[in-house]
Amino acid sequence: MIHICPLKPLLAQAGIRADLGCTDYLELFSQDLYLSIGQRSTCQISVRATFTFAPATSQTEQNTMSVDRFPGEFRIGVLDQDKARVENGTEQELEPKFQLLILLGGRHVFTIGTQGFDLDAQNKPDALMMNIKQATTLRHIESYGHPYRKLAIATPLGWVDEMGGVPSGMKSGGNTFRQWHPGRETIRLATQIVAPPPQASGAQTGLYRMSRGLELLRRLLVQDANLEAAASSTAERTRLYLLDRLSQPLDMDHLEHRIGLNRRSLQRQFKTAYGLTIRDFLRQERLAHAYRALSEDGVSIAQAAHLAGYATPENFTTAFRREYNILPHTLRNNVI
Repeated sequence: MIHICPLKPLLAQAGIRADLGCTDYLELFSQDLYLSIGQRSTCQISVRATFTFAPATSQTEQNTMSVDRFPGEFRIGVLDQDKARVENGTEQELEPKFQLLILLGGRHVFTIGTQGFDLDAQNKPDALMMNIKQATTLRHIESYGHPYRKLAIATPLGWVDEMGGVPSGMKSGGNTFRQWHPGRETIRLATQIVAPPPQASGAQTGLYRMSRGLELLRRLLVQDANLEAAASSTAERTRLYLLDRLSQPLDMDHLEHRIGLNRRSLQRQFKTAYGLTIRDFLRQERLAHAYRALSEDGVSIAQAAHLAGYATPENFTTAFRREYNILPHTLRNNVI
């Protein structure tokens, strides 16, 4: 058993109604979720994932990084503070695992084995995906930032295999790495993990971080798989280009130049691949962005309208209701 905690508030937090007595508890096991009513009778609830609502927290990286440990050795570490330049050169053992590092602010220079890395997020976020199959060493050289904002997500190698596996370019026999500048959605999820919205308890903050961490990992692995499957696809290159510029007005002349096709061919290939025109795709994605901002961040209707590219809240409300069959303010009020 991982943890025992009061059941009622946790079910309420998850949006589940239950009429239970004050002696009811939630017991979290490595495989299943159980409801314990009193001390003897139990009923099992099937769940698709294992959760812990009160993660064990430890301090690493010179007692500054907070690490939440969840069942299955799924770990999330965050660090968000002003950090003066530190040069230590200390070396530590690095056991086999899959790890994702996202630096949202600052700079971190280090080596893994004989390979050096320089994550520099002073101008824009930087990220590193690591597939460590063989034990090696990690040596921190220097790290600093004002602020220094860092996210680390680590899982056993088996976790990633069950989620579809690492990108093909990282499947060689030795330790493999991929460094890149993350896109807007990755940055959004990473920021929510590092600086989550206020929660009623530390346990709920842990649950929030875990949900965002799993979604972030899933998105990155799926995105890599899609990129590999459609590396030469004009429609996929167009889609990724549009997603990276959701907040900008559509410039078909620039899009033609960037992709290398005239707009008629672009539109035909895009609709064949995704069943939508380019403008309809942008409208759906912008509304989805606004939906997430309302439901997760509680932004104002005017802010959501701006995110979706609408000139007035009234036009945004009409389009939002047509797409989701709910008014924006109703969705927002349910959150706050």
